[in-house]
Amino acid sequence: MSIFYINKRKIYLINCIFLKVLITGAGTILGHAVAKYLLSKNLKVIATYRKSYPKLKKNKNLKIMKLDLTKKIFIKTKYDVLVHCASAIPADNFSKKKMFETNFYGFKKLLTNAIQNKCKKVILISSLSVYGKINKREIDESYRSYGLDYYGLSKLKMEEYLLNMSRKAKIKSIILRLSGLVGKNSHSFLSKVLKKIQLNQKII
Repeated sequence: MSIFYINKRKIYLINCIFLKVLITGAGTILGHAVAKYLLSKNLKVIATYRKSYPKLKKNKNLKIMKLDLTKKIFIKTKYDVLVHCASAIPADNFSKKKMFETNFYGFKKLLTNAIQNKCKKVILISSLSVYGKINKREIDESYRSYGLDYYGLSKLKMEEYLLNMSRKAKIKSIILRLSGLVGKNSHSFLSKVLKKIQLNQKII
């Protein structure tokens, strides 16, 4: 079994016995970090991107592919683990139809491909947005979702579909509900606040 966990600045992979990992959204902050780390552990990585080409150093174990989740998915290369980081996000200002076409229906096609390629494990990067409006200081998985936007709903549907298909296809799966990411080139509220702190600017 392999387990991803995040500890401050590093992403760790424990007891990894798999040979080849497909990472979607390798041009994003998280996808890039995961791909870079796995390559440092001499794993074979297939890194996919849609817009931002992954800035990864040349490596004999690295293969970079362009992938659009709104189109047909033809990945014939066998892979053992799928780490799905790619996603349409609220900042894209997509309509409900476009959000679901990219996130939910795109993931369904990707998961079908993973099963066809005898993938052993799927790690889905989800979001705290699946909880919708949060009115408590602390929540756990029993928190009842309400007031979901299109993004949160698309992520929740992805989770439900993965759990269902995991049982049917007998593949292992992990779902990580992350909050906003802060890192180089990120544009979140926290990123802007940190920049203002560094510049000694007033924060409101």
